Amino acid sequence: MILTFQKLKRREKAYQSAQLPVTIRDQVPEMLTLDYMSSEGSDSEDENGIFRRVRKFSWESSLATKIKKTLDQVYRSNIATANAKRQLVRTVIDNEPSSRPIPEGCPSWINVFSAPVQ
Repeated sequence: MILTFQKLKRREKAYQSAQLPVTIRDQVPEMLTLDYMSSEGSDSEDENGIFRRVRKFSWESSLATKIKKTLDQVYRSNIATANAKRQLVRTVIDNEPSSRPIPEGCPSWINVFSAPVQ
């Protein structure tokens, strides 16, 4: 839970300085809550060093995933201090999706299973 909270705080900082299109920028705060932060497993190590497995939500839209990746990149590139960058661990998407259910009231642009608006 601590790792997930730290991830949320990093994305909130990145959101403040990210250059996002206005149409998307206004929606991003809806996903900046713990409900939309993927679960992280424990650290592992391979020939490339230490990594952390992340379970993606099966219900998360490609737009939501792209925004999260953008915020993570903004944080690493523009905000993180040298010390913070050293503490960031490489993440690997787990083949097994997260079993966490869709949050109540999940916006349709985040939830791929939402019925299309007519």
